[in-house]
Amino acid sequence: MRLRGYQEIMGANRPEEIFTMNPATLQKEYEAYCEQYKPNQQFHEIRNFVASQQIKFLFKKAKEILGSKREDTDDYGSTISLCSANGESIVFEYDDHMDQRVCDTYINDQEILMTVDSKYEVKGLFSNFVEKVEEFISTWENKLPNWKDFQYSIPQVVKSFRTSDKSKYVLLIKKPCKIYPLREVLNFFGGRMNVKHVISIIKRLYSYACWLDIAGMTHNGICIDNIYFSPGSEVAPGEKYSVKDIRIVGLYGGWFFTTSKNEKITALPMDVRDIVPEFVEKTGYSSFEVDMLSIKKVARELLGDVTGKNLYGVHSKLCDWFNRTTCQKNAYEEYSEFERICEEVFGKARFVDIDVSI
Repeated sequence: MRLRGYQEIMGANRPEEIFTMNPATLQKEYEAYCEQYKPNQQFHEIRNFVASQQIKFLFKKAKEILGSKREDTDDYGSTISLCSANGESIVFEYDDHMDQRVCDTYINDQEILMTVDSKYEVKGLFSNFVEKVEEFISTWENKLPNWKDFQYSIPQVVKSFRTSDKSKYVLLIKKPCKIYPLREVLNFFGGRMNVKHVISIIKRLYSYACWLDIAGMTHNGICIDNIYFSPGSEVAPGEKYSVKDIRIVGLYGGWFFTTSKNEKITALPMDVRDIVPEFVEKTGYSSFEVDMLSIKKVARELLGDVTGKNLYGVHSKLCDWFNRTTCQKNAYEEYSEFERICEEVFGKARFVDIDVSI
């Protein structure tokens, strides 16, 4: 049995490029690959996660191909069929499914499908998702010179409709590249990620929260189940790069709850309710502080303890920050203070973050 290397695996488009396609040995080959690309407990290499996802995808395809050649074939794929009010049908094949209370999320290699029960539209949650994403995009796409890179962190809605039986509303979102639910990444590492990977993710979340704050909006749904991740690739200075080379931390979910400044909050996801400041609970109006405190909670969860009491191996200054329940005057000052703490702990950053000083 010859196991292919990382570059060969990531460059493979067909299962036969990394598997022998022998029904008798397929499972053993798959398990050997999983062992080779298991979580690295010393370095927690993100690339091991990416390789594992590619192997899983090609393994599924291999089983489908081998199964189709047998009379007793099993259905290895999962599909959801929907029909719009105007008679258009969608058959969506998916690899992963998440039940997120307000919506069911289905994910495949190229797209994300979200279905929302019609009962939630009484509060306007589905309409809010579409409207707030459009509002955010229209605010920034003509102002940002690097919008082409930044837009991949925002859901690109391909289609939205209500089903013919009026039971559900549907969102179809395009994935710019191989981008994965952050929850899946965290699970791969056994519920605890390396602190430097966490800092990288949190810095990007702060950047996006700043863009939202400047646009006069609060996301209100920043939690692990609404965040997607793609590690990108290293590209030499001056070399051309594509979307596959960009490190993406995408806020694809949760726009059901987004509000404009001085707008009352209609609803909040369960994961955010316990960090809402007292004054927000009393007034019912949104505040940038909801997003700031949500980001800290995401950091605690990625570091292995959402309570923040047992953040082993994390510098005390970072522990204090992630457990802090007060915020600076605005999102940009909050981000700047976090950058200052990171520089004290790790030294000056050796990579460029998105500029939020406009």
